[in-house]
Amino acid sequence: MSNVLISAMKNEGTFILEWVAYHKAIGFDRIVILSNDCDDDSHLLLDALAEADVVEHIRHKPPPQVSAQASAAMRVNDLGLLREGDWVSWLDADEFLNVKVGTRDVPALIEAIGSAKGILIQ
Repeated sequence: MSNVLISAMKNEGTFILEWVAYHKAIGFDRIVILSNDCDDDSHLLLDALAEADVVEHIRHKPPPQVSAQASAAMRVNDLGLLREGDWVSWLDADEFLNVKVGTRDVPALIEAIGSAKGILIQ
């Protein structure tokens, strides 16, 4: 079982390193980022992070009339990137998971959730 963080990103180069480092530090084992239509070279930074096994980076181009997030979610499913038992969260590049239970990390959050199948994060 992995703690997986998924995000769709476009032109987030300024924030990627902080966002990835923070979420790794609080306990996400895998970070899957799908980039689309970047013109700030974000995709190159994400490629380098993937080469270093820090993130999994997938370039994709959302089809017309489909949002980047919906397209990315479909792509994750199509590629079979999630496994039975994975704990999954989806956050945008401007969102940071602020855990306020136990040791303030993802494992503590999962323990606090117990058998719930989903939670609302504010």
